[in-house]
Amino acid sequence: MKRLYLTGIILSVIIWLSGCAQGYVLDATDSNHIMKQHVPLEEEKYYQYSFLNDVEKEVYRRIRTAALSYDRVIEVGDLDIGAHRKLQIVECVMVDNPQLFWVDGTVSLNHKGDICLRFCDGVVTDDSGFGEADLSKIDARRKTLDEVVFNIVSSINPADSQYEKELAIHDYITKTTSYDKEASRTPFVNGTMDSAYNIYGTLVEHKGVCSGYTGAFQYLCYMVGINSNVVFGNSHSWNTVNLDGEWYQVDVTWDDPVKSDGSSGDGNHNYFNMTSAQMYQVHQRSTDSYYDCIKVPECTATKYSYKNDVPKN
Repeated sequence: MKRLYLTGIILSVIIWLSGCAQGYVLDATDSNHIMKQHVPLEEEKYYQYSFLNDVEKEVYRRIRTAALSYDRVIEVGDLDIGAHRKLQIVECVMVDNPQLFWVDGTVSLNHKGDICLRFCDGVVTDDSGFGEADLSKIDARRKTLDEVVFNIVSSINPADSQYEKELAIHDYITKTTSYDKEASRTPFVNGTMDSAYNIYGTLVEHKGVCSGYTGAFQYLCYMVGINSNVVFGNSHSWNTVNLDGEWYQVDVTWDDPVKSDGSSGDGNHNYFNMTSAQMYQVHQRSTDSYYDCIKVPECTATKYSYKNDVPKN
């Protein structure tokens, strides 16, 4: 889970540790050149971003731009915003942008009040005692992910309804990804988090834990113009998704159960497009006050529940 720490003058936030966190550009707003048949969701509509005020949005944009261009220090000391809120906005950026898989979970503020990021190349994480992340390796991983995302999105008919696109994304993930039980037990190797915890592990290596499933679903939805968000529970995360202006909850991880022999099957739809009331009978949202900064829509719609006989266009 994600956690905020205060150590002396260093504030650290642990991002995307959920057991269930100018180089090559990979993000929804910059991928129109390869996604000609689909219109990706605009950044201004990302769920956490939409709740920020103007100053907070400036901090958010600086963080996101710096991460995409491998700038480890983000100058925000000139902005009138408190230290705790700066780190909350880092969390908002990470929740909204699962494609930033190389940004490590430990973020700090320096003596000037600027935000300091750490990067991970899949083997080495900055300041972990094993050197600095190799940016060329991150570039290569981003390009590989971009190719995979392009192929997945290209297989989805642009004329399909939002529901049909969402269903295709959900089913692709459950059919091609295996839940990584070993990574759920041992998240770190030599100070570097296993890729099962991020979108790269799920979509490229076809292994994941809940944060990987959640990020992959969210990002693929972005790429076909569908808004999606993240819900945090106790050692678990899942998604909300907006279809035709109404919100639903979906748990892709739990729709890909692990068999008795340890393998994953083709998945099911038991937790697909539920109301909040239905999902909260199974999962409880975290009551940790830290998560107060993460907004979650109330989901009451039932039209596109998988249990309904949803008509196709």
